[in-house]
Amino acid sequence: MGIYPITFSIQNEKIVNNIPLKSKLISNLIPGNKQTYIYNTEKEYYEEYQKSLFATTTSKSGWDCMRHYEILGSGIVPYFFEIENKPTTIMCDWPIHLQLYANRFCENLFEKYSNNDITNISDSDMKKYYKIQKDFNEWVREKSLSNIYFKILQKHIN
Repeated sequence: MGIYPITFSIQNEKIVNNIPLKSKLISNLIPGNKQTYIYNTEKEYYEEYQKSLFATTTSKSGWDCMRHYEILGSGIVPYFFEIENKPTTIMCDWPIHLQLYANRFCENLFEKYSNNDITNISDSDMKKYYKIQKDFNEWVREKSLSNIYFKILQKHIN
């Protein structure tokens, strides 16, 4: 008998097709900080994410949660706090090496550009960012087309 990992899913409608222009380094929405939960509509919530290069995510009540996929679906890169502490048995297929690289890159940008302002960000830094974003995007697409998930879901669709 095999054991199959489960994960969260996100509706196709929640995934942006065109990456919006960015105006800040990191989203003001901070998990666990209720003072940053200021959005009255889902649309406002997603628009906040879409303005940013990165958005913070972390383990709260558990490691896997919808927030990670909302961030990716908004066309931005997660800054995953303490991802290096994630147990290997949870979120088994999360691209950990890519995430660690993205975290280091985000931290490097914070050192270079102050006040969450990206107006002076270099072309080479933006090129690196878009490469990371593309790699996450490809991972999401590859994962969503996984045979095992498709076979499981197919049993419940028909």
